[in-house]
Amino acid sequence: SQLIVKASNAEAKVFYHKMKGDYYRYISEYTTGSAHDAAGEKAHEAYKAATDIAEKDLKTTHPIRLGLALNYSVFYYEVKNDPGIACQLAKKAFDDAIADIDQIEEEQYKDATTIMQLIRDNLTLWTSELEEGGDEWYLNIIIYIYHNHSYSYTLMKVDQLYSKMAFFLNLFNVWCLIFVIWFK
Repeated sequence: SQLIVKASNAEAKVFYHKMKGDYYRYISEYTTGSAHDAAGEKAHEAYKAATDIAEKDLKTTHPIRLGLALNYSVFYYEVKNDPGIACQLAKKAFDDAIADIDQIEEEQYKDATTIMQLIRDNLTLWTSELEEGGDEWYLNIIIYIYHNHSYSYTLMKVDQLYSKMAFFLNLFNVWCLIFVIWFK
C-alpha cells in the first residue's frame, strides 16, 4: 500500500494496483469460504482502481494496461466464475489495442503484442468452452448487459427469455463464430 501512495506517475500507480490485485487473486484461488470472498473483493477493488487510472492515463497499447486487462479478465473467469464479463473485458482491451496498433511505441512493441496474443488466446479458449458448456452462460451475459445499461428487466421463465432474446443470441453466436475464424 505504501508503494501505491508513493507512486509518482500513472504507470507506477497502475502497476502497483495491478500487483495488489494479482496478490489477492492468487490468495482467492486457493482459499474457500469467507477468506475466498474477502480476497476476491480486495482483488476486485485493486483491479478496478488500476483500470480507472489506466483508462484515463495510459494508451490502449501500453503493456501495463494490456497486462492489467489480461489479469483482470482472468480474475473474472477464474475467481468470479463469470466468463461473460471476462470475455467482455478481454475483448474490449484487445479491440481497443488493435484500433490503436499504429501508436505502439517501438520499445513496447514486443511486450504489447505478446500480451495481446495472450488476451486473444484466452478469448479463443473461453469462447470455445462457453460454446461447449450449454446455454446457461447466455443468461449471465444478458442479465449483465441489462444490469449495466440500466434497462428495466422483469424476471421470466428461461424459455420465455430465450424466445424474446433469440435474435440477440443468434447475433452473438455469429459473432463468436466470426471471432474464432478470424483469430485462428
